Amino acid sequence: MSIAPRERWIGPALMTCVVLLYVPFAGNYGLWDPWETHYGEVARQMIVRHDSVSLAYPCSPIERPWFWSKPVLTFWLIAPFLRLFGLQGADARPGELVDSWRAEWALRSPSLLLAMLGIWAVFILVRRLATTRAAVLSALVLATCPSYFLIARQAMTDMPFVVPMTVALVLAALALLGEDRSELPRRSLRRWSWPHAPVFYVYLGAVALAAVLPLTLVTAQVHGALVLAGRRVGLPGVVMFAPYWAALVLVLWWSTRLRTARSVYLLGAWICCGLATLAKGPAGLALPALTLVVYLCSTGRWRAIFTELELPRGLLLFGIVAFPWYHGMLVRHGSPFWRELIGDNYVNRAAGRHGDRGTFEYYLQWLGYGTFPWSGIVGLGVLRAFLTRTDGDSRARLSRFCLVWAVVGYVVITLVRTKFHHYLLPLVPPLAILSGLFLDELLDSPRRSELLLVALPVTVLCGLDLAALPARVLWLFNYDYVNVPNVGRAWPSAAIYGNRFEYGATMGWLIALAALVIVLLALRRPRPLRDRSWPPWLFGLAATALGVAIAAGPSTTGAAPLIGRWRWSVPCGLALPFVAWLLASVGARGLVVKAMVGSAIAWSLFVVDGLLVDVSPHWSQKHVVATYYARRASADEPLLVWDLFWRGESFYTANQIYAATDDKERTVFLGSSAGDKLRAYLGAHAGRRSFFLVERAKLDRMKAELPVELRGRLQIVDDSNNKLLLFVAP
Repeated sequence: MSIAPRERWIGPALMTCVVLLYVPFAGNYGLWDPWETHYGEVARQMIVRHDSVSLAYPCSPIERPWFWSKPVLTFWLIAPFLRLFGLQGADARPGELVDSWRAEWALRSPSLLLAMLGIWAVFILVRRLATTRAAVLSALVLATCPSYFLIARQAMTDMPFVVPMTVALVLAALALLGEDRSELPRRSLRRWSWPHAPVFYVYLGAVALAAVLPLTLVTAQVHGALVLAGRRVGLPGVVMFAPYWAALVLVLWWSTRLRTARSVYLLGAWICCGLATLAKGPAGLALPALTLVVYLCSTGRWRAIFTELELPRGLLLFGIVAFPWYHGMLVRHGSPFWRELIGDNYVNRAAGRHGDRGTFEYYLQWLGYGTFPWSGIVGLGVLRAFLTRTDGDSRARLSRFCLVWAVVGYVVITLVRTKFHHYLLPLVPPLAILSGLFLDELLDSPRRSELLLVALPVTVLCGLDLAALPARVLWLFNYDYVNVPNVGRAWPSAAIYGNRFEYGATMGWLIALAALVIVLLALRRPRPLRDRSWPPWLFGLAATALGVAIAAGPSTTGAAPLIGRWRWSVPCGLALPFVAWLLASVGARGLVVKAMVGSAIAWSLFVVDGLLVDVSPHWSQKHVVATYYARRASADEPLLVWDLFWRGESFYTANQIYAATDDKERTVFLGSSAGDKLRAYLGAHAGRRSFFLVERAKLDRMKAELPVELRGRLQIVDDSNNKLLLFVAP
């Protein structure tokens, strides 16, 4: 599909808006317990041990040192950024993880980049199969859904899992739903020829990054052995993994015979499924495959499963990407690794392990929260897709494809008895596309009463729930859903920490704005479209504002630093005029539509640069640990951690609290014998000035284990965290 010269600016402008929305201050607040700090320490240990295969978490006397509950991709992505930001692991100096924001930027950068890639993929898909205006609207809906932008700001395994799956389904949709069957141009060298087109060279680059580089790492670091005639004979990696290298040569040769772009797209989809499998296991292939099978069967094209999906080449390529790391782990660790990864974290979670419980309606509520303020529009987009004819144009086929994509994902996560709210993330891209298609049609349609009958009450009810309990916003990505005294992490008390945590009123105004816009949208009539050129100077202004935003971020000093509103409002607020020009450029000149997108962006900025930053000191240990390093006189004044296993104490101390080889010298006290070990440690180090990190609810129990003469000498050093306290015993 040819693109008008004016529309060539639309893609860069859209991504500039997304960068302004996502990037400022993304690393300028502490890592959240337990997931970010846990995964961060696993990636850091990869650098410390110079081992890119085995995942380790040697941070507890009650757990084995290996980390086997998640595959490797997330840590492969984080480790290079740790090096890029100068955090070399083994060379860590005391306190270097808390004296700047480098650690946070390093850990969150992969999720940020992947999230933006997912938005770009959705934009490309909808622009190719529908209209540029629908593509812009779909991308903006996706970018402003809380379930998406919150996880984009977190160092979790979910973006490395969901974005490759999203890109895989986008590539499959471009291949199966589009109408372009033209052959690619070719270039020859003697008797050898290959496709000579940008899409083919991008595919080769993807093979190099996703297959060649990981296979090289595994081959170099994994070695096996054979027992011959009773003797153990070493087996180098180059021999063990030779079949994968042979398969790679075969698939590259086979790829030179590709004739059409759709074949390249499908092979790219297989690569992405392999990456998703490296991020979170077999679901990385199962979910996209099930979506494609259900879609093809529902449209009467079941034979295409065997004839149009590039099964032989695709399966071979998937195996080259996904299998070598699993193979290497089985060689090193055997069946215990497999039993924990698959048996415990797949089978047991499907049967019910951790998390919440619920039935089919459980995720409907959280879908409303996770897509607010688009909640009602999402519902109408799904309804419109149900009523769309399947034998229409590529736009109609895209609508049905996204409907199947969303329904299959919803059914799968519902069948899994373990319920985590972030399991909704795979559903958000197709729902955003359906919403964008609906809004695009709405711009050319007369007033729509269903907006008032469906969208308004759904959106308002979801918003009222969020305003009544703002912690629900955090529960969209955070592990701790508990809101019971002395259990989990309660919402910060306004009586203690001030009115900035009383977000109900602010959220109420944003809800009212969204509701007003929906009403106006329902009453509007279509207006004639005009052409509007793009002002290139806005890009320079955006780049300048972005640099100022990051440079003016909060310092690490103080217990709970706040970002001055003037600092983030200028660069982030620049997203709003960008959106206005963006929608004008694609013909969406209606003021109400701009207000709808504007209200969603205002909500997004409020959450990521207001609420999230303000409450982070209570879900992160950064400031408490930073206080310890700032107040201690030397390394001879240890940090004693009492009955605490929230992960942040491991990462932010660079594992120094567990690093002692002598168990008697470790300063972490857990389990039934914690009291005995604490008293023994204090007796062996009498007179030493020590700091104590303890949960508020466990303070009395810790004091009961201390010598009587020490209890009265404890002084509070940092009480800024509503979960933890830092004491010093002079």
